[in-house]
Amino acid sequence: MSSGLFKLECLSPVHVGSGADLIRSVDFYADGGFTEVLDPNLLLLAAGAVEGFADAIRRGNGVAPFLKTRGLNPATFRLHRLQGSIEAQRLRLAIRAGDGGR
Repeated sequence: MSSGLFKLECLSPVHVGSGADLIRSVDFYADGGFTEVLDPNLLLLAAGAVEGFADAIRRGNGVAPFLKTRGLNPATFRLHRLQGSIEAQRLRLAIRAGDGGR
């Protein structure tokens, strides 16, 4: 089997997704003109330390309000902060967009 160096030129923008779905009020929430994407690993740590966490998720009350009522700042559990408010109920997590952004 031979090997070689190849150059691939894309003729259109490329979107590479991870396949992960983000769910509004669980994985992300809008706050003051920004969208906060939460870190699932940090949330899992909080879930073990904060009583009622799993019940709040099952009831659909949302992670951010639940954390706020417990005196915790939801932004400390943030993975990313995006400018603008995303109102969609579900998002697909992207690794890289076609314009080179993330």
